[in-house]
Amino acid sequence: MTPLKPRELRKLYAMPYDIEKRQRRIEQLEALQSDGPQSASDVVKSSSGEGNACILSHATVTGTDASFTRREDEIRRLKEINADQKAKYLYGQRLIESCDDCELRALLTAICSQGKKPQDVAVELMEQGVDIGSEAVRRRVERWINQNAR
Repeated sequence: MTPLKPRELRKLYAMPYDIEKRQRRIEQLEALQSDGPQSASDVVKSSSGEGNACILSHATVTGTDASFTRREDEIRRLKEINADQKAKYLYGQRLIESCDDCELRALLTAICSQGKKPQDVAVELMEQGVDIGSEAVRRRVERWINQNAR
């Protein structure tokens, strides 16, 4: 797993959607692959002179479609990305849950895991009687992310 960057931790809520979309693409490609390699053939004409003035012979060239191999490589690449993203997502969730300050953990969960904006979180906290501004929420979360995500 590559290290979790601060930007990735801030966008942790989007990772499951990306993983799911990538998984659907993998399934589509695997469905195409299930038929096996497609045979491709073409007729090649050999001629002498300018243009097709005198056609000497025809040759039929057959082989497998190159897109089969490209799809295999693409499936392998997408599976590797998904595995890496799943590991990052779980690591990010554990990182947030390891925060000792319960108020900060709630802020991190709301902003990073649920994708809420600092303004919305500040309004929710004010409704609960906690007087904290959206800028203070943003700075507190940013400071924690920059210290813990590398």
